[in-house]
Formats: sequence, C-alpha cells, structure tokens
Amino acid sequence: MKRFPSGLLLLSALLLAGCQGSSVSSAPAPQELNTLSALGELQRPDANFQVTVKTQNGSLNSSFVHYYAKDYFLGDSQKGYLNENGGVSSFTYEDETLSRSELLSDDEGKGYTDYHQIIATFDDLDVSSLAMSDSGEVDFSKNKKNLLSLFEMMGLSPDGLFTLTSLTAAYPAEQTTPNGLTFTASFGEGDAETTSVLSVDRYGEVDFPYLDQVLTDHLPPFAPTEAEKRIRDLFALKNYIASNDLDGDNTIDQYYYFMPQYFYTDFTPAYAAKDPETAGTYGKRGYIAINNKVLIVDSTSLVFIGTYLFYNIDGDFQIVTREDPNSPGYAQSSFTQIYTDVSVVMNYPTYMTCVNEFQKATTLDDGDIKFVDKEIMADFATNHGYSDMIKDNHLTTSYLLITPNLADEDSDCTIRFQLHFTNGSYLETQYSDFGNGNVGFVDKAIADYGLAD
Repeated sequence: MKRFPSGLLLLSALLLAGCQGSSVSSAPAPQELNTLSALGELQRPDANFQVTVKTQNGSLNSSFVHYYAKDYFLGDSQKGYLNENGGVSSFTYEDETLSRSELLSDDEGKGYTDYHQIIATFDDLDVSSLAMSDSGEVDFSKNKKNLLSLFEMMGLSPDGLFTLTSLTAAYPAEQTTPNGLTFTASFGEGDAETTSVLSVDRYGEVDFPYLDQVLTDHLPPFAPTEAEKRIRDLFALKNYIASNDLDGDNTIDQYYYFMPQYFYTDFTPAYAAKDPETAGTYGKRGYIAINNKVLIVDSTSLVFIGTYLFYNIDGDFQIVTREDPNSPGYAQSSFTQIYTDVSVVMNYPTYMTCVNEFQKATTLDDGDIKFVDKEIMADFATNHGYSDMIKDNHLTTSYLLITPNLADEDSDCTIRFQLHFTNGSYLETQYSDFGNGNVGFVDKAIADYGLAD
C-alpha cells in the first residue's frame, strides 16, 4: 500500500468533511486511571508491559527487569515461558539462538495451557479485596494471598512476611495507561530497613520478534527421546543412591542416599581408615524432614516441623535439636528457614538442569548424552560441590557426558555423569538403586516414632 504524508491525509479528511457539511468524528478520549483501575488494566488477557524491581538493603542494591506479554514471559538471563502449540514451554535465548523445552506439565501430568498458571502475575491478585484511600494509595497488607503473589513477582522470600511493615501501591495522577504504577514493600525498621519497589512501564510496547516468530510459524515443540524421558522420571522419584570416587583411584569411597523424606551420607570402611577426619566429620549423618509431629525431647513434648540433622550412633537414630528459644513448644530445626521438603534443602540431583533441559543436549551415536552449555556444566558442578575445587585448580570445563544404562526395573538402572575438563581430566559420579535408596536404621526410626508424612 502506498503511504502518504500525514499532513495530506489530514487535509483530505477536512475537505471531505466540509463537502458533507458535518463535523469531524473522533475516538473517545482515553479515560484517566487510578491505582485500582490501572491494576485492572494489567489483568487484561492481552496486557503487555515491563516490570522493574529495585531492592535496597542498606548500602546493597539489586535490580531486575521482567517482561509480560499475552503469550510469553521473559525473565532474568533471557529465560522465560512461551504459550505455544496448545501448551507452555520454557525457553532460553542465548547467542541469538532460541532453545525451547517440551510442553510442560504439572505434578499430576496435566499439561499447562498458559504461562500464567506457572508463575505469579498480576492476574493472581484479588482486586475485590482491595480498597483505595483518599490519596489513591492501595494497602495490600491485609491479604496474605495477594502478598505472596507480589513477593514472588518482586523476587522476595515468603519469610519476609514476618518482617514486612507495609506493602502499598500508588499511581500518578492524570495518566491513561498503567505506566507509573508502583508497588513498595518495606521490611524492618531503622538501620535494618529494606525496601523493594516494583514499577510498571512500557505498557503495550513490549515486543520480542524472535518469540513472535515462533508463534507465527507454529514451530513444533521439543520432543525428548524415550531414554531422556526415562532419566528424568528416574530422578523424579527422589529415591536413589550416588556413588563417589573421592581420590581418583577408581574405587568407591562415599555413598549419598537420597530419599523423599531424608538424605544420608556415609563412607566405605576403606576410605574411613584412609581419611578418618573427613569420614568422622561428614559420614554417618544426614537430614530428615518432619512435618508437624510431636516427640519427647528431654522430657518435654515438642512439635517438629522442619528439617533436622541426625546421626547414626552405633546403628541407632539420634536427632539433633532443642526447644526453639524463639518458638516455645517447637523443636528448633537445623536451618533458619522452615523446610518440610528435604530435597529442596539438599538440592537433590532431581533438580539439575542437565536432567530437565535435554533440549540443550546432543545424543551421540552410542546413546550417551552430551552437554557443552556452560550454565548447565556450572549447575552440575554446584550441585555436586565441585565449584571451589574447579576454581582452586584453575580447571576449565569442556563438556558434561551422561551415560544411561537403562533396564526394565528402575532399581536395575544406572546413570553415570562425567564432567570433562580441557586438560583431559574428568570428575565422575554414578546414580543407581532408583526406588531403592532406603537406609534401614532411618526407616526403622520413621516407623517407630511415626514420622512418616
């Protein structure tokens, strides 16, 4: 279509109107918004905007930017979610390359249909429960669900509820878009005060062509191989054993036992004799999650809720705790936060990106799975406690190799990981006994004391 200068179009319209003897019609003027109506605009199905969050804690400052559009969310490190092919995929955009996952499902295997089901958005806020003051300010402190949704959007821990002093929203006068809507959360007082501010702008202007192209082209989603799906399902059990060679002599020195309710570590007798200090410090101990159970500690009934350190003392289960001085009647957990999922506390391999993002891997002819992605190798190193050793020895990662040995029975499967370095060396660990990682004396204690969930 040939385009004409806007001045000519305006002149033509005026001349035409004059011939017809009528006045020029115009669209209704945009209505001015207030704090609540601006929030309502952000809950529209086609809302499109940028969120900037800045947190100040004394002299420490941090910030991040997230983008929300109708069919995609883009967060930190160019990662996000995309509505596509009737479902939702996660994606990473790196070096001008878009890497999409398979379509995602919830814990019950039901597929998501919109990314708003996965992350917190303004859609989650209950506007009906909100009231606006004469100054136009909205107070969110009375609704816990609203607070938790805003905390997630602002990158704040739910523990902040205990020190929150206020969370309010304000909006500048004489505006017709949600741009300028600001949420301010304050924690603590005086020198300990922390402030987080979420601000909205670029309403209707967010656009990422590389994501729009996927939606336009209807490209098929990533499909993992049967082996990749089996590996992920095995780790999803949160029930397996890791075998580690700590000194590079090709013999197993240490075992990690991963179970849904507890984690336990021990060393072989040979390694304990070789390095009694390490074995004595880190062996025959673990952590167990207990959710709202009552036990007797030093003749006092205490409620256990959290994750607790325990030891193997000559084959007997001994838990380490005391009455929480800040919460009388409760057993003090081993962590400052209350965790009832030990897999989160101990960062189980279940959560490693290398068993959840096979779209970034290459399957070799022998069936091995190879990653060269730096972030995935760094995540693997962190999960296994290798990061400091790699740094201290000035090693550079080259690739991560997964060798699956899959059998009909889960307990007969083994998954081997090798993290290779540019100097030709590598670190190796193997996982086995899937579905059968139990530790006898711990299982006995759970049964004897009624600790099972």
